[in-house]
Amino acid sequence: MLILICIMSQRHCLTLLLTGIMLSVSASRKTSECGDQDLFITDSGKFQYPTPNTGQNYPNKDKCIWNIETSGGSIELYFTQLDTEEYCDTVVIRDGDFHESSLLGNFSGNTLPGSVKTTKNKAYIKFTSGKTNTGKGFILNWKPVDSSSTSPESDASSAKDAGIAPWKLYTTIGVFLFIVAVMTAIIFVMFRQRNSSTENQQNDTLSENVILPENPPDVNQGIYLEPLQDVYEEVPR
Repeated sequence: MLILICIMSQRHCLTLLLTGIMLSVSASRKTSECGDQDLFITDSGKFQYPTPNTGQNYPNKDKCIWNIETSGGSIELYFTQLDTEEYCDTVVIRDGDFHESSLLGNFSGNTLPGSVKTTKNKAYIKFTSGKTNTGKGFILNWKPVDSSSTSPESDASSAKDAGIAPWKLYTTIGVFLFIVAVMTAIIFVMFRQRNSSTENQQNDTLSENVILPENPPDVNQGIYLEPLQDVYEEVPR
């Protein structure tokens, strides 16, 4: 049919070709609910996915990336809404502005998690949806972290940035405790040996001080009985 139209009218053929190309491009273009803004340069704020919020679930096989940058200091990020397919449609938050920055959290499901804190003034957020179920999306908020407050998460991140891995720290503590235990055992054994040597010397000294007669009397011959008999005889009756 298209060949017949092209034979009859070259102008109509060109129009049909252009229309087909435009339709194919529109069909291949991916529909996303990420919103028009993917970079937020402000100390505090929030964004919502999907945007605009029509009350419908987000689409399958979607992918969105956002970056947050503040004027300085750490950033605290927290959800006020979370409804995604658990383990499949995930929100990834990283400490920095790159997809390989340190991972702060991987979130999904419909239970609001606790907040996460960066060690830098930048955060990287990525959302991907799978091929099956979907949800209502999420709302992510952020605000600056008070520099006077500290948390175990920020302390661990600071140690990591300083090049001190937690397993290295634990290994160092374990080796130190092992050395202390070995030294304690050695000191205890040396102390026991010293006490044993002192006791042997004392026993040897006592043995040397005891003087035995060269020719001890033979008790079987009754030598000691004679003086006793004399004593008995002298006692008046």
